[in-house]
Amino acid sequence: STIQHELSRRGYTAFDLDDIRFGGPCNKTTGEAVVMPPIDQRTPEWFDAHEWRISRSAIETLRQDSINKVVYLCGIATTDNLVWDLFDKIIYLKIDESTLRGRIATRDDNDFGKTEHELERILVRYHEAEATIEGRGAIAIDANGSLDDVITKIIAKTER
Repeated sequence: STIQHELSRRGYTAFDLDDIRFGGPCNKTTGEAVVMPPIDQRTPEWFDAHEWRISRSAIETLRQDSINKVVYLCGIATTDNLVWDLFDKIIYLKIDESTLRGRIATRDDNDFGKTEHELERILVRYHEAEATIEGRGAIAIDANGSLDDVITKIIAKTER
């Protein structure tokens, strides 16, 4: 979210996968869309039964609407691998666990990861994605530095 906000602030077209038009929480068994519950109802059991699914059709529409333009779609989801083929480039923000923990703890625009079980889910998902994404030719960017430094690196890797 921070990267998306900063790219948008600088005048770039940037979206966040957390935007409901690109997907949302679904029941893993039925595929039915559900509303993300408040933090006190997002138990480990809730997460065992639900996941954030990306809408392939929404990403296809975004791609079609973005021909010959650089557009950033920021975020990660358990089903993001289903749409990787729609992107010209995939940027992977490589960050050490201590920095990731600190950023989640201090962010005030999103409560996801504020409970210990959610933070652990984030860390597990991050390490799983790290192994998968690096094997798919994603462009790794060191994201341990300042926001300005990270944004500068992202723009440098994506300008046409």
